[in-house]
Amino acid sequence: MMKSYTRQTLWSLCPESNVDADVITALACHLTLDEVKRDTGRGRGVCFLPTELQDMVVNYGMTSAKALELYDTKFLSKAHNCRKVCLPMKDMMNDEGIHWYLAIILMDQKQVHILDSCPSKERQTIRTNAVHTMIEFLNDLFDALHKDVQSTCAPPQIKEFTLTTPEVPTQRHKNDSGIWVCVWMMGSTWDDDYYIWPCNHLRRMQVALYLVKEPTNYIRHKVLKKANQNAPRFEAQTLEYKIASQERKAGSQKRLIQESSFPEEANSGLKDI
Repeated sequence: MMKSYTRQTLWSLCPESNVDADVITALACHLTLDEVKRDTGRGRGVCFLPTELQDMVVNYGMTSAKALELYDTKFLSKAHNCRKVCLPMKDMMNDEGIHWYLAIILMDQKQVHILDSCPSKERQTIRTNAVHTMIEFLNDLFDALHKDVQSTCAPPQIKEFTLTTPEVPTQRHKNDSGIWVCVWMMGSTWDDDYYIWPCNHLRRMQVALYLVKEPTNYIRHKVLKKANQNAPRFEAQTLEYKIASQERKAGSQKRLIQESSFPEEANSGLKDI
């Protein structure tokens, strides 16, 4: 079920590069596999969707039935009663290239959060309308999912959910929108706080490691060894960001965040070898 990608694709995770769509989709595949493995019989926690879904719906008129046929085993397995849906969205900004943002659908709260690391007054309506279009589609898709598994529960009425835009950090470099989407997707499995996750060169490295450290990759140990050699120069920046984020949330109360206080999954790229 893994999304295939090449070394050239992974080069887009280099600092200040625009993250390739295939990287985000590959990450969704890996996260989906982890979610299915964690399933205890009560369904998935988070449903991760591919980047091409927006194009397939908006430009090619894909129906929910066709999406179920194409993505059932890759992304939608046991997703009918998930608590979150992560949908990568893109805004084609002509000469400025692709801008990525993320829509997170919270089933229990009946809310849709739009996470945008570089909000634009000029593009806000375009991006919001794109999310509305996808919400209408996902409403039909989850209705089809419930019918497919013969669920006795009523499908969620996603089109009636409240649309909100939480406060999130802004990107430091013009090509960082894709890596922010990756970081939010990875963090969505264990937290609902979109602000405290630092997004720097170390995060790009961690996403790359997460994608290449599969046991079937015979050079994984070489990759991990080189990553450990390069990691220290990014760690000071990461710790500084964590402290600043906590100070922002706590007001005048300053707290030093120890690395161990962060969930293991957030640091698994470098710490679990």
